[in-house]
Amino acid sequence: MKIDFKEEKPIINLQKVNGRMEAKGMVVQFLDTMPKVHKVDGIVNFDKENFKIDVSTGQLKDLHIKEGSTILITHMDEKDQDIFIDLNVEGSLKTGLRLLNNDPVNLNKKLTLNINELQGVGEAKLHFDFPLERKVELEQVNAHAE
Repeated sequence: MKIDFKEEKPIINLQKVNGRMEAKGMVVQFLDTMPKVHKVDGIVNFDKENFKIDVSTGQLKDLHIKEGSTILITHMDEKDQDIFIDLNVEGSLKTGLRLLNNDPVNLNKKLTLNINELQGVGEAKLHFDFPLERKVELEQVNAHAE
């Protein structure tokens, strides 16, 4: 960190920052329109440009977030940030599809699928990336699942 005291109001120039934290039992919500993920554990690494969470576990209703999941926020040193979410999940197919009915994805607008008639469990690798803004439009969201 560099502070210039020559100015009337000192200017702080952050030149380098980094750190590591262990997170246990966090509650995470990426968008106001999406439900909260509870019991999130993981390791957080950050520097001036990036904030990354390596998730070891988390719970969203009856969906379990498994180890190997990551959340990366980029461009922390700029005005606008992007978020990249890669999740390994297992659990109820119905819950997973209901989750995708929230803004900005709104799966029901694209498919004629009666989610209430679905049954079963499964595993999936989910990827989302979008600008980290209060209002995100569907066109701004990149998403895919395996």
